[in-house]
Amino acid sequence: MNNEQLERLKRRQQISKEIKTSNNKYESNNDELVSQYLNSDIDKTKIHNFEKISFDTNIDVSNSEINELLNSISAVYDKEKLGLLIKDCRNNVLSNIIKPFGIGSIIANYDKTGGNVDTVHNVRQIGKDPNMTYKDKQNEIDYTNRGDYDSKKYHAGSNFQKIKHEAKKEYQNNDFKSIKDEYTGEVNLDFLGNSKNAPANRNAELDHVVEAKAIHDDAGRVLAELDGVKLADSEDNFAWTNKSLNASMGSWAKEVNNKWKKEHGVDAPLSEVDMKAYIKAHPNLDEKTKANMLQQYEKSRQAYDAKINKKYYKSKKFKTQVVKTGAREGCKMGIQQAVGLVLKELVESIFDECMDIYKNGFRNGMQIDASFFQVFKERLFNIGNKILAKWEDVVKAFGAGFFSGFLSNLITVIMNMFFTTAKNVVRIVREGIFSLLRAIKLLFFPPEGMSLKEAAHEATKLIASGLVIAGGIVLEEVLDKFLVGVPFVNLISDVLLGLLTGLMTSLIVFLIDKWDIFGVNVDKKHEYLMNHLDQMIDKNVKGIEEILNCLEIDKKSLIEV
Repeated sequence: MNNEQLERLKRRQQISKEIKTSNNKYESNNDELVSQYLNSDIDKTKIHNFEKISFDTNIDVSNSEINELLNSISAVYDKEKLGLLIKDCRNNVLSNIIKPFGIGSIIANYDKTGGNVDTVHNVRQIGKDPNMTYKDKQNEIDYTNRGDYDSKKYHAGSNFQKIKHEAKKEYQNNDFKSIKDEYTGEVNLDFLGNSKNAPANRNAELDHVVEAKAIHDDAGRVLAELDGVKLADSEDNFAWTNKSLNASMGSWAKEVNNKWKKEHGVDAPLSEVDMKAYIKAHPNLDEKTKANMLQQYEKSRQAYDAKINKKYYKSKKFKTQVVKTGAREGCKMGIQQAVGLVLKELVESIFDECMDIYKNGFRNGMQIDASFFQVFKERLFNIGNKILAKWEDVVKAFGAGFFSGFLSNLITVIMNMFFTTAKNVVRIVREGIFSLLRAIKLLFFPPEGMSLKEAAHEATKLIASGLVIAGGIVLEEVLDKFLVGVPFVNLISDVLLGLLTGLMTSLIVFLIDKWDIFGVNVDKKHEYLMNHLDQMIDKNVKGIEEILNCLEIDKKSLIEV
C-alpha cells in the first residue's frame, strides 16, 4: 500500500467514524417552535461558552490501528484458504481411493514384469527371473522351434575356416614362428595339430569369443531373427588361444548348460555360460589372462549385441508391438481417468444429496409418504444430470489418460532395453507420466488469466502429488504382504492407501503454498487485501455521499474545507 492510498484510507475512516458517532436527528419544521425561538432573548453566556469550544480534531490513524485492520483481513483470507484446503483434502482422498488405488489397482493386475513388449534384454532374463515371460506368444514359439545346435555347422563357417587357413600358411612362411595367445598374452602358440604328444597349452586353436552354442541358444538372437551361424562366423568373434584353455571353456559351458536345463527345463541364458561367467567360476586364472579375456570378450560382445539390437529395434515386428501395446495401455489409462472422474462425481453428488436430505428432509421432513418415492426419483435424476453435465470433462480425461498411457508404455519399453522393470515400476511410470504431462500442459498452456508464476506454482503441486502416489504404490506392496490372510485385503489396502496418499498430497500442497517458491501466494494475498480495502472504501464513500445528499451539502465545499 503506497502513501497516497494510506492517507486516503485514513481520511475516509475518520469521516466515517465521525458520521457514525453523530447523534443528530432531523425532524420536520414546527412553525410555533421556530417563532418562539426567534422571539426569545439572546443568551450571551452560552455564546461566550460556545466560542471557547475547540473544533480541532485529530484525524491521525496509528500504525497499530492499520495493522489491526490488515491483520483482521488477513485472518479472513487465511480462513478461506483453510476451507479450500479441507475441501481439497476431501477431493484428494476420494480421488486417490477411486483412481490410482481403486481402478488403478485393478488395471495394475494386468501389468507384467518387464512391460508389455519383448526386448532383447528381457528375453535373455527368461529362465533366470521367474516372473519374466514372453509378451508375444509368437516369439516364444519361434524360440522353442529354433532347432538343435549343430557344432559342425557352426565351426564350418567360411570366415572361421579362412582365418585358420591363412594363419597356418603365415606360420609356415615365417619359419614356424610362434603366434600370440590373445587370452594369456604369451607368444607361445604353434600349430601342432592332433598329435598325442603335442602340449595342449601351446597348441593353437581359434576360439569363438561369444560361444557358438550360447549364440544358438541366445533368446535375443532368435528374437531378432538373425542367423546364428553367420553371427558366430563373424571376424570380430574370433581369438587365438591354446587348446587347453579352449577345451576348458567348452566343457565348462556344456556342464553349466546341462545342469541349468535339468533344474529349469530350458537352456542356460547367455549370461550364465559366457566368458564373464567362466572367469568368475575360475578364480585361479592369473590376473593378466583374466584382463585379456575380458577385454576381448567386451569387444566381441559389443559387436554381437549391436547387430542384434539394430536388427530387432528397427524391425517392423518391434514397431508394431510398440504401437499395439501403446494403444492398449492408452485405453487402459484413459478408462481409468474417465471412469474415475464419473465415479468421483457420483460419490460427491450422493454426498451432496444426503447432506441436503439431512438438513431439509425429502420434502415433508423425513416422513415417508406418497411423495417420497417421487422425490427420491427426482434426487436420482439430479445426480444423473450432474454427472451428464461433466461429459466434456470425461472425454478430456480419457484423452489425457490415453496420451499419458501411450507415452508411459513407450518409456517403459525404452527402460526395458537396458534393465528389467518390475510390475510396480510399470505402474509408477504410468501414474508418474500422467502427473508430469498435466504439469507440462499447465506450464505451457495455462488457463486464461493464469500467469506463468501461478502456472509454475500449480505445476509443482502436480509433480509433488505424482511423487506421493508413486510412494503410495511402493507402500502398497509392503502393506499387501503385511495384511496377508486378512479378509478383503485389497479393498482395505486401497482405502488405507487412498486415505494416506490423499492426506499426504494435501499436506505437500499446503507446504508448497507455505514455502511459496514463486511468490504466488504473497501476490494473491496482497491482491485480496487491496480488493477488500477498496470494497470497504467504496462502501464508506457511498454512505458518506448518501448523508451529504440528505443534508444537501455540496461535496466540493467539504473537500475544500
